[in-house]
Amino acid sequence: MNRVLLIGIITLTIFSCKKKEFDYTSPETYLAGDVSKNWYLAEYYINDIPRPIDACKSDNKMVLVADKTFQIIGGSNVCFVGEPNVIESGEWRVSSDDKTFYLFGINAFGYEANIELINDTRLELVEYGYFENHKYVYIAR
Repeated sequence: MNRVLLIGIITLTIFSCKKKEFDYTSPETYLAGDVSKNWYLAEYYINDIPRPIDACKSDNKMVLVADKTFQIIGGSNVCFVGEPNVIESGEWRVSSDDKTFYLFGINAFGYEANIELINDTRLELVEYGYFENHKYVYIAR
């Protein structure tokens, strides 16, 4: 009788434990939110060595919209005389495995970078090259 009671208590204990479910948030939700989100370049590295950000790029914002369009809007510091307010625009995507970020419309080839880290306020993108790796850290504001 004690053996049956002990087995019953152990079985009840094992099956009554509720498993914690994983809360998955898609990269698209982090990147654009419900409508749009503004991202600002905060840090830049070449081969893991911090590099200064040009003043004319430090106040630019990358606006990612939930409809998968984007604009890079220049700030008050311009890189050249006559620089347009909207520097680049086009479409953005994330690969099906959530590891690669794409911008289409930047140039004839587009832009591609690996997503190293992404959350609600921070985006880390890395471009791997033959000799240099470029890492861009964006902060949402």
